[in-house]
Amino acid sequence: MKEKSNNQARYAEAPEQKYHDFRTMRHLFRQMSRAFRDSMGGTVIERCEEISKLLFCKMFVERYVAQGKRITSNPFISMAGETNGDIYDRTLSLYADITSHYPRTFVNDHKHITDDKQAVANVIRLLRDAELSSIPMDVKGMAYEELLKNSFDKSENQQFFTPRNVIEFMVNLAAPPEDKLVCDPACGTGGFLIAVCRNHSLEAGKSPRIKGIEIDRRMAWIAQMNLFMHGVDDEEVFCIPLGGSLSFGKEAYSLFPDNEFDFILTNPPFGSDYTDTAQLMRYVTGRGKASRRRGVLFVERCIRALKAQGLLGIIIEDSVLSSDTSHDIREFILRYTNIEAIISLPNVTFMPYSTAKTSILFLRKKSNPGSLVDQGDVFMAIADNVGRRPNGDPEYKPQRDEMGKQVVLSDLPDICKSWHEFNVKGQLDNNRSNDRVFVCPKDRIVMCASGSSSNRLDTLYHHPMRYASEKTLKSSAFPVVRLGDIAIERIIPITPSQEIEDDVCRFIGLANIRPTTGEYTVTEMLGHDIKSIVKQFQPGDILFSKLRPELRKCCLISSEEDEGYASSECVVLSIAGHLEKMKSEKARSCAPYSLLPEYLAIILRSDLALGQLVYQITGIGRPRISRNVVMDLRIPIPPLNLQQQIVDSYKAAHENYLEAKEQSQLRIQVAEQGLLEALKNAIAFLCPA
Repeated sequence: MKEKSNNQARYAEAPEQKYHDFRTMRHLFRQMSRAFRDSMGGTVIERCEEISKLLFCKMFVERYVAQGKRITSNPFISMAGETNGDIYDRTLSLYADITSHYPRTFVNDHKHITDDKQAVANVIRLLRDAELSSIPMDVKGMAYEELLKNSFDKSENQQFFTPRNVIEFMVNLAAPPEDKLVCDPACGTGGFLIAVCRNHSLEAGKSPRIKGIEIDRRMAWIAQMNLFMHGVDDEEVFCIPLGGSLSFGKEAYSLFPDNEFDFILTNPPFGSDYTDTAQLMRYVTGRGKASRRRGVLFVERCIRALKAQGLLGIIIEDSVLSSDTSHDIREFILRYTNIEAIISLPNVTFMPYSTAKTSILFLRKKSNPGSLVDQGDVFMAIADNVGRRPNGDPEYKPQRDEMGKQVVLSDLPDICKSWHEFNVKGQLDNNRSNDRVFVCPKDRIVMCASGSSSNRLDTLYHHPMRYASEKTLKSSAFPVVRLGDIAIERIIPITPSQEIEDDVCRFIGLANIRPTTGEYTVTEMLGHDIKSIVKQFQPGDILFSKLRPELRKCCLISSEEDEGYASSECVVLSIAGHLEKMKSEKARSCAPYSLLPEYLAIILRSDLALGQLVYQITGIGRPRISRNVVMDLRIPIPPLNLQQQIVDSYKAAHENYLEAKEQSQLRIQVAEQGLLEALKNAIAFLCPA
């Protein structure tokens, strides 16, 4: 027997290993990837595909052996004196047999195995000790999904991935029963299809019928392999090139016809335009147009593909719900479906590959188009966290669970609980209903459909804070005036790095203003270091941030401060300047209102102001409001003595806040000291007196 090379020895049969846990399975997959990398190399995607082929070979052999069938060429059995070439030849023969069993799956390039004999042989050696059929489906599937993610997240194909917890959240909300047909017409790696099957226990062999459709041939094959790895081998993923599910070609329509599916769960590509004018004529929202956003067309196409009373769960860009250019697709939605839920997702959901602001939409297809009889109250939620950082890494809570495991920082589990409560009771308990999870009354949706109001469907437009503000303003016992009528905007722009580069400037940026509290700090820096345009402020002015108004960054500059400069993202408001203007124009009778600056600053940080702003926030990635929107805020003006009571009450609450904050910091210091003492005691145990 020839002496093994160092490289071959690394992959020689090892003592029996147990691959029942995710960590060991993940290590096995990494070893297989390294086997290809250490040989002829190849891209990560090519390595992933070849590993997938060999994994399928292993599963095929295990299944046939378990059924008592004979495998004429089995490379997973070690033979004395075998070479890499011997193992490769047996693998080639086995793979040819497999492709004949699955002619629709193994097509084109996937009909053949790489000619990297050394890598194939070494991967086969690694797989000999792994009994894939005995490994829990979830463990095996999760390890394979990580292989896919590590392969495709580094490529141009990031659009094929939806975060797993978002997928599971949508499947849990939809909860398709076992006897229904579920489709994902833009299935990517098959995440939604697998989650549907997993929800019904793959080991038990019970799950809804599923169908996957994908425009990318390579990805359709990967999705099929992913299903196999999760124990789903009797369902198929279909590739439709040249338009995918949006096409009405003969093959496309036969696979994705109208009125066919009980459930559609999908995250379609929404970041590009569809320009096939002949196909666009087949769409209500595409007729007469040279192009249309794919996200818009997917909504229409999916609704049409549902059976009556079928349910669509789809991730869409927020512009579909709010922009003027998407008015027609919302008309289509309101005519043909009853809206059941709208969940707003944070910008980080698909970062770093996309900064698009998205929402999840759940729609139930109507039996009678145009009828509003069955439209009920709509469950709405705003998720601030989905367990993802802007760079794509997972984000965890500071505390671990009782087993010491990290817990993903996500609002989705609580939103899911609220959704199921809403479905059971038809309403939310007070402890669950808040400004992040709420119910939109059906009357407002009916108004959207009737054309008597805007047909915007986004969560901010229907936010309860907006209606609470409107109610408060209508019922106010005191005069209500525009902010622009009681304060002027101080606009004195300057670029310090160009105009006062050698002077020391007092600067307040957005980071210098604390959310909600009205507290601020002043940074002293050379004008040379302030490159952007800033605005001058004076003592007694109010700074109001236009960027991310939900943070309530608004502060009153103390009368003890010197003048300085503020970020251009702030609106600088001057009450004193307004009064001077009124005097100079001899028009004080037009604004006979006495106003405490402290009172105005409090109101501008309150729900009353935010409720007026929340549905007017625009922008992707950096949500903001315009200066005109700020100046149009309506402010109730009570008598001075009542303003003073409000100010005094707020000051007392702020003092309590500061005291509690100081006590908390002291308790943390004491606790940290306790940890240090414990460390000292640990050493003392080692050196007893």
